[in-house]
Amino acid sequence: MEEARTMVAEARHAAGCPFASSRASLTSSFTTISRIEAGQIDPTLGMLRRILAAAGRSLRLTAEAVAATAPRTGRSRIRLQP
Repeated sequence: MEEARTMVAEARHAAGCPFASSRASLTSSFTTISRIEAGQIDPTLGMLRRILAAAGRSLRLTAEAVAATAPRTGRSRIRLQP
């Protein structure tokens, strides 16, 4: 989830949390935050919500209708908004 990876990095930087202090101030481990930002793992919505909340942000989800002609990919059509 490219959007999640960007949101985590931007929230951490905006909150002034360098990697050294991220481990103490965020609810997820340094390794997890690093792997999300590197695009190695996709966080669950719960994990993303906790990480953003620790950085002083909230998560809002918006569901969008999918056009009947759009190919079915099996992937969700949820748009994340920081």
